[in-house]
Amino acid sequence: MTKEMTLKRKKQMIIAAITLTIILFAIQFWVYVGSLHNAVKSHEQQGEVLEAMLDTQKNIAQFDYASLLKFVDNYNKTASKFLSAEIKEGVVADQLAQYRPLTLTQALNEFNKANSVTSCQYYQKAQLGVCFSLEKHTFFMHKELILYMLLDFFILVMVVVSIIMYGFTLIDKTMRSVYAPNKFPLQSLFFRKSSNQLKANIEELISERVMLLSTLFHDVKTPLTRTMLYLQVMPKETPFLEKLSSDLMEINEIIDSTVTYYQGNSGDQRVDVNKMIKRIAESSTQCSVMENPDEHLLVAGNEGLLYRALANICNNAEKYAGGCTIHCYQQGQHVVLEISDQGPGVPEAKIQSIFEPQVKNIHQAGNSTGYGLGLAIALKIIRFHKGKVTVKNTYPGLCFTIELPRA
Repeated sequence: MTKEMTLKRKKQMIIAAITLTIILFAIQFWVYVGSLHNAVKSHEQQGEVLEAMLDTQKNIAQFDYASLLKFVDNYNKTASKFLSAEIKEGVVADQLAQYRPLTLTQALNEFNKANSVTSCQYYQKAQLGVCFSLEKHTFFMHKELILYMLLDFFILVMVVVSIIMYGFTLIDKTMRSVYAPNKFPLQSLFFRKSSNQLKANIEELISERVMLLSTLFHDVKTPLTRTMLYLQVMPKETPFLEKLSSDLMEINEIIDSTVTYYQGNSGDQRVDVNKMIKRIAESSTQCSVMENPDEHLLVAGNEGLLYRALANICNNAEKYAGGCTIHCYQQGQHVVLEISDQGPGVPEAKIQSIFEPQVKNIHQAGNSTGYGLGLAIALKIIRFHKGKVTVKNTYPGLCFTIELPRA
């Protein structure tokens, strides 16, 4: 028998067991309601039974000894099991006070208090005392009902165990199909549909995000391009014209790099790291570059994104430490960049949290400007280029160490 047939048979057995349990519960409910109805009906009739018992006690006063014995015997055989009559022989004069029959009111009061009542009377003609007793009918479960409940419990336990075992089987098949698909080609239909649907949903979300960002950046670039054209026709002696043009070019490059990043493409460029860090130093008066004899340290990736990552770290150092020093060198198959400053550093307990989004100045978070996204973006970009970044206190200051694979 194949594994598919085994799983199919397990499903059929579970469905059959659940159906049988529902049927048994229905029968059990019917028996329970019937028993409860009989108990209620019997309780309503107990007042009438008590009145009839007292009437019977009065009506047998003319019986002689033999007739009274015969009547009591027949009464115990034919009456309800909650009614009984008992002969009392050898009653002496001192005991006659105990053999006074109860009135209906007295009997009802005693019956409601003690759930039973006994009325005794001494019959002079028969020279016998007879005590009539009535016990309140209490609800009890029939043997059939108890049997059904035990059977229900047994089947319910079997169903639960079967479902749990079936679930473990599905999980085991799913894990085997994921980690060893060639050895276990039969994947769970549920898992296959769920994983495919999840993959489709993720791809749809990513596509919508890329389309939204591309549209947004397209709309931003239109006035940006128009502004750059205006700058070209302005007189060259206009103050800050060169700086303004450089800033606009940088904004345009950030937009292009970001769109490339969200499209899942690193650009496949050979980036000259020395030129890139010199460009960062030229755009800032507070960042310096240590001279490196190796003029061609190349990494593979998107130059715009890598520039943005390094610039974010340097801008952070300028804002909180007053400047930084960039040192670049080759180490094996990696290019290493060290960005160090002489600032107050970061407490060791919080040093790893500086890469989290919206984490701003650790020392003066309330007075800090910006959104706390610079280092989080830098970390994402470096990891996107299969690199890694670490940070440590150098007392004084911080040192960011970035490792990128060589091209």
